[in-house]
Amino acid sequence: LKARGLEIGIPYWDWTRPNTQIPALAADETYVDPISGNTRPNPFYKAQIAFAELETARDVQAGITETPTFGDHTSLFDGILLALEQEDFCDFEVQFEVTHNMIHYLVGGNSQVSMATLEYSAFDPIFYLHH
Repeated sequence: LKARGLEIGIPYWDWTRPNTQIPALAADETYVDPISGNTRPNPFYKAQIAFAELETARDVQAGITETPTFGDHTSLFDGILLALEQEDFCDFEVQFEVTHNMIHYLVGGNSQVSMATLEYSAFDPIFYLHH
């Protein structure tokens, strides 16, 4: 991307680290433009699903907030660690997908047009922070 002239980084959410909420970049409905000082709609908060005339929604589950004791890991970290300990690709892939898919549920919850549904997950801007 840099070779094509992009001068910004692509944000990424390391969900294996302790979280108290989803990243502020995606949690806040608006942001203050640092150049103009104007409050603007946050493009990472929600998105239109044009073919369905809907907007993405989130039903963030309490399980997303995990603050382990000092020296311990989150359950998501442990899930990835378990995947990396597998000795064949099939076992790795299954364990990795279980942990990866948990984020889809923890962010989308029971909302129909969310990260939790295969049909709409890629429309939620947080999908790109996750992947």
